Amino acid sequence: MKKRLIIISLLISTITLSQQANPFEIIFSGKTDKITKENILDIYTFIIDLDKSLKKEKKIITNYDIDYRPLLKNKRLNELGNILNDIKNNLKTQIVCENENNYLKLESKFTASNCGSLDLRNYCIEIVNSNINIDNSSLISNLGIFDYSNNKKWKEIHGGLEYKFKILDENKNEIKLDIVLKAFSKSNYKILSRKDIGKFLFTNKSIKLINLSNNHIALDIIDISNPLIFPYKDGKISNFKGIHTFPLYKSLYEYLISEKDITIEKLSTRFPLEIFKKLNTKGTYKIILPETSIGNEIIIFQKKYKKMELNVEQKL
Repeated sequence: MKKRLIIISLLISTITLSQQANPFEIIFSGKTDKITKENILDIYTFIIDLDKSLKKEKKIITNYDIDYRPLLKNKRLNELGNILNDIKNNLKTQIVCENENNYLKLESKFTASNCGSLDLRNYCIEIVNSNINIDNSSLISNLGIFDYSNNKKWKEIHGGLEYKFKILDENKNEIKLDIVLKAFSKSNYKILSRKDIGKFLFTNKSIKLINLSNNHIALDIIDISNPLIFPYKDGKISNFKGIHTFPLYKSLYEYLISEKDITIEKLSTRFPLEIFKKLNTKGTYKIILPETSIGNEIIIFQKKYKKMELNVEQKL
């Protein structure tokens, strides 16, 4: 099992620079148009490894010792308006060149009260529209959790946000951006078991539970929300260990779950070249695959945000 997970982990974390798409790009990045007669055997082999990881029984989690209540709302809920104004007023945009590539760099900072830890992932700068072509998959961010509990003399603390996007255009003399600033406020949450498979999880029908097995979760996420998910038991939660999260074509996932023994012959019959090329038109499920078992229940949080919109124009 470890060998299979290592194979998948390496494929998830590495993208080849060659002209021919590798199995990772085709299965997880929607590039089914890159499938050819020359590489489809590699794709089938990759799918067989993935299928074994999806179905393998795993070690049971025993350390349910984390209180989930701090995840229900931002401890700085009453400050979010001021924090967003700080981010807006301190926002800087610039083009930087690194390793012969041009990047759009966004950075800002804000002041908040010192009430313990500060999770910078609760605050973000999102580009909605841009006059320059940027590669969102190349995003580099400098975000993390900082604990100020031992610095009680500090009444205020400072947080910084930094993002870099690779620019695909050349010779632009002006930046025009439509930006949304977001600060996490509260969370909706649901405690789920296998009896909830097939149900929409929230009233806005944004997330549907497709599968909850011993070792993976499958979700149909209708909008762009990115839920937080934890194993749950008796009012406490645990952290997943060694988690992999990736999209998987809906029809391919449904076939893998319905079939016991996947072989190259079966895959070539069910998904010949001409059918495989169309898989990306049918949508994907979000798969959560940890190294340890999931248990009987999970808790899922859907974050809500306080938002602020702004337009940025800058001559280069």
